[in-house]
Amino acid sequence: MFSITKVWTEEKIRFIIHKLDEKTGLSGADLPIAFKAYGNTLGNYQYVEPKAFGFNRKFFNASSTNEAEVIDVIRHEYAHYYCDVAHLAHYIGHSARETSHGDDWKWACKMVGADPTRCHNASIFSNKNWSEKEAAAVYNAEDVKAFNILSYLKTWDQVPMDSDSATRVLTRIKESTPNSYFEDGDEIVHPKRGFGIVIETIPCKYRTQKVQVLFEDLTDGVFRANELCKIVDGVAKACR
Repeated sequence: MFSITKVWTEEKIRFIIHKLDEKTGLSGADLPIAFKAYGNTLGNYQYVEPKAFGFNRKFFNASSTNEAEVIDVIRHEYAHYYCDVAHLAHYIGHSARETSHGDDWKWACKMVGADPTRCHNASIFSNKNWSEKEAAAVYNAEDVKAFNILSYLKTWDQVPMDSDSATRVLTRIKESTPNSYFEDGDEIVHPKRGFGIVIETIPCKYRTQKVQVLFEDLTDGVFRANELCKIVDGVAKACR
């Protein structure tokens, strides 16, 4: 198996985190990184101040540990950091019985390419026989989709729905209440802010959409679909 590095230093771990930051819009690489050479804990993220990452040097540099395992441990802890700074428990939910590996953390794992299991399972990575090109791609987080979570939450006040759920919601709206279905470029009227153009929409729970509108005064805002009237053939149609 190709190996980018035989010895994992703080600099190399920070590079992995920096590449994840480039995809998430976060700043995990600014946090301290500590090492220990004992115990069974492979990594940790410290939620309380001073916030920091910690990793098991003995595990990282053992001859039996392959590169895929190390990168997954780093991403596992980065997912904890992601949950913390984005306050995902508020948007996704987190039962006290789930410790720190609940639905919010599993969602973050999906976003940063980590295996969403609480405990490390070496067997998952035993067949990761990367070529040099494949290893470099993962090292540089090329397998992680760019998504600025904080910007998205600031605009929409929710995390994005999964694609299947989003498709179901949009299909239901379009078929049952077409005047409540909005697309980019639609003209609308808001009862207080007047005429505007839809610049972006997302599906959300309660079988509706959130709609971002640019108004004539060049201000914008986000509204639920039922707060807007869609203009169809020059006539404002109230949502139903």
